[in-house]
Amino acid sequence: IEFLWVWWFEYDGTRLVQWRGRRLDSLRFPPLATQGAFRFVDPRDMLRGCHIIPAFTKGKHHLDGVNISSCAHDGKDWTCYHINQFADRDMLMQYHWGLGVGHVYSH
Repeated sequence: IEFLWVWWFEYDGTRLVQWRGRRLDSLRFPPLATQGAFRFVDPRDMLRGCHIIPAFTKGKHHLDGVNISSCAHDGKDWTCYHINQFADRDMLMQYHWGLGVGHVYSH
């Protein structure tokens, strides 16, 4: 049986991100003890990848680099990550309804 064990990101909604503001949406890992922070996923349910960039200016989550969980390997995690929706034109357009490559919508 093939499966993925995933530590989910959560949306960091501490600031309003708008298209005009030219800022990237942010993600962070929820605390390890949070209900549903980890789950198993069937690899067939994976649809596509994404480009996530560490928010270097926010720093590391654990300054000493020591893991809290040997399973999660969280010692090198960053405090926050940015969703790079501008990695290429196809990825950018998937965030705009009706403009995704190969997508046909009826109006």
